[in-house]
Amino acid sequence: MSESIRESIELLQSVVSVAGDYLAPHVRDEADQTLQRVSQRQMFAEQTTVVAIAGPTGAGKSSLINALIGEDLVKVAATRPTTSAPTAISSQTIDSDSLITQWLDIAQRYERTGLEHVFHTAAPFVLVDLPDIDSTSASNREQAAEIIGKADVVVWIVDPQKYADSSVHDEYLINLSEHSDVMLTVLNQSDRLAPADRTHVIESLTQILHSNSIDSPIVLTSATTGEGIDELRSRISAFAQAKKAATDKLAADIRTLAYRISEDFRSHVSQEPVNDTGSEQKIIASALRAGGALVLSRLAGESYTHRAKKATRWPLTRWVGRLKVDPLERFRLGAGQVSEDVVPVTGIARSEVALQEAANGYQRYVERRTAGMPTRWAQKIVKDTDNTVANLVRRADYIGTHTDIEANRHPIWWRVVNLIHWLLLGTVIVGLGWIALRAFAINLGIWVTQPPMVGIFPLPLVIAVCGIALGWMLSGISAVIVRRGAARTEKRIQRRLVNKFQEEMHDELIVPLDEAIAQYQQVKEHLDKLQRTQS
Repeated sequence: MSESIRESIELLQSVVSVAGDYLAPHVRDEADQTLQRVSQRQMFAEQTTVVAIAGPTGAGKSSLINALIGEDLVKVAATRPTTSAPTAISSQTIDSDSLITQWLDIAQRYERTGLEHVFHTAAPFVLVDLPDIDSTSASNREQAAEIIGKADVVVWIVDPQKYADSSVHDEYLINLSEHSDVMLTVLNQSDRLAPADRTHVIESLTQILHSNSIDSPIVLTSATTGEGIDELRSRISAFAQAKKAATDKLAADIRTLAYRISEDFRSHVSQEPVNDTGSEQKIIASALRAGGALVLSRLAGESYTHRAKKATRWPLTRWVGRLKVDPLERFRLGAGQVSEDVVPVTGIARSEVALQEAANGYQRYVERRTAGMPTRWAQKIVKDTDNTVANLVRRADYIGTHTDIEANRHPIWWRVVNLIHWLLLGTVIVGLGWIALRAFAINLGIWVTQPPMVGIFPLPLVIAVCGIALGWMLSGISAVIVRRGAARTEKRIQRRLVNKFQEEMHDELIVPLDEAIAQYQQVKEHLDKLQRTQS
């Protein structure tokens, strides 16, 4: 068997393995049967050419075979069909062809080694006389069809009365457009045609073949007069002598199946949804809203503000901040690093509206991406991705708690401001303490010298007032910086969460879809290649 055929068989097996479930049942059955047939044919010597003699009732198949081999070996009857079981006539010993005839399921076999002199070739071949393809017996028709499928060369025998019979045209020729190179068409009983009718019948038969894209030679024969017998022998001998009919037939079978699968895909194509403007970014944005990513970033900004105020507010009013709970801790997000195996429930409410919007948008996106694919294949992809968005959004807690949202971040400037606040508070205490001690001493009748003056105000009072004023001023400036820091923190955490969400969503939503579509595109490429299979 040629390397090209082996590669094509492997490629065809790959196509059926991947795409078989998306084919129409009858096409899948045909694919399985073809694969089985071409795989089994490799087990037998391709040097032996199997020639099936097929035709409807009364076409004279048995008489023609007897004329070809030069003896009355096959039983002939003038009034009714006599071939109820296939008969194999081998040009070599029965032992040599036993395997291939067993594969053909032919019990009645004859050995005629002298055929190499009759057909003027030493190349081995097997002639098979088939039951009528229009037999009233279903088992006969099935056996004839099976052997026709397995044979390397098919010689179609028709007669002047039944050459346009639908049993040949509708059931066989219509599927053999790729098999012209391994087919012969024989118009038997030509002696019954008047010379004036011959041209008309041949033209009509040629038109029937061409209507099925078959370019098969037409040989006129007559077992009675011997017309065309030598030409038919010569053509059969040429097939046997070339020793490539088996690979030519397998190549034609593979091409036919590739066309059939492609046609089945084309006949059931999914359509793109109308008025769909969905895109990957829109879907991910909806899923982000549904997953609470924006809420998490807002909470991170609020937590920054909460912690900053505790660190930079005037020390005497910090007790107000301690009455409030850190927004992240309120949602169980401020406890530090979370174990990879733990998925805490943060309690952040999910937006069902955004979730439905994301799910619907993703479904439309999948339908748009799969438009042009076979309907069964596209529907399978849509079904497989039906709950993907919802399942992914449910992972929001994991994503949020395993992303750094800076819950424990304390910038250095907070510490600097805090230190300045305490220093200012110290000056206030010194100034007020000084004033308090002097007043206490005076009340006890102890003379205390006048404190230094700053203008008309005593220095202790100036120190206390300045400490308080500077403290409040520093708190005000810090509040402005805190608002800006909170905004930057919210944006920074939002970018971090969005990137994390997008990475996971792309892996879960887009990558599987891309892989499924790429798989289909690869199957299409394989089918295109199989349609060009040559022996």
